Amino acid sequence: MAEKENLTLIKLYIGKILGGDVEGALQMCHDDTRFQGPDGSIVGKDGMRALFAQIGPMMVNPMEYEILGTTCEGNRVALEATGRTVLANGNVYANNYHFLFEIDNGQIVASREYCDTSRAAAFA
Repeated sequence: MAEKENLTLIKLYIGKILGGDVEGALQMCHDDTRFQGPDGSIVGKDGMRALFAQIGPMMVNPMEYEILGTTCEGNRVALEATGRTVLANGNVYANNYHFLFEIDNGQIVASREYCDTSRAAAFA
């Protein structure tokens, strides 16, 4: 798959996540996809479902998300972004992100997320 198509795939994936269509996003991933969180933990599709089922109700509105830049090389897409939302507890959660996705045959096979994990205290 060409780099432009890989970038389009990732933007569509992010759009589905932000729009609350977690199942639609996960359909874009290989069955054996591994998602590495910012704390280094690795989960599969079921782990991602559980994560979004847990944090979704904690948000008053969808995350405001801005893609600052992307880099594509071969089967890898790097994405830098900012995100911000108001939480049900009244706190504001805001963070800067870097994601690295690996793509094979039009499916996401791996992703790694990097961000400031101390900002998750807003959820408490």
